[in-house]
Amino acid sequence: GYWYRLLNTASGASFALYPNYSPYIQPFGRFYNNSVHNSGRFGVWIYPQYSPTINGNPSPPQAVFDGIVSWKNSKGFEWVKSNAIQIRNALAFDNNYAGISCITAFDYQNRWISSILGNGSSVVDSVIIGDTGVSSNPIIPSIAGLV
Repeated sequence: GYWYRLLNTASGASFALYPNYSPYIQPFGRFYNNSVHNSGRFGVWIYPQYSPTINGNPSPPQAVFDGIVSWKNSKGFEWVKSNAIQIRNALAFDNNYAGISCITAFDYQNRWISSILGNGSSVVDSVIIGDTGVSSNPIIPSIAGLV
């Protein structure tokens, strides 16, 4: 799967080469029309407390994951204690525990939907199917959907 682990500093052998490099403030870039299946625990997982930036500016733009197709993982897509993550045009199906899961999004106060769509965490124009019925291993009913 795809894992986003953006640390405060480089780690391992990279730290010796780039001691002043800060992965967590690098621009997000583009995530478009990717697919992930049978990857084990997560199709896409964003490590805790990621806050997307533009050139290190702490005013967070959204990190947009557009057009992901995720199936037959434990969880199709999960982000943890992060903000400004938008899932757009996604298709998640036959994932064992959840199609899309958000664990405590920062900046989750009650706000009008129109303000969240531009700068908060959201799932937009997406389809989540718990069990299509075509898998050789049926999905046991639980919370498999949007968590």
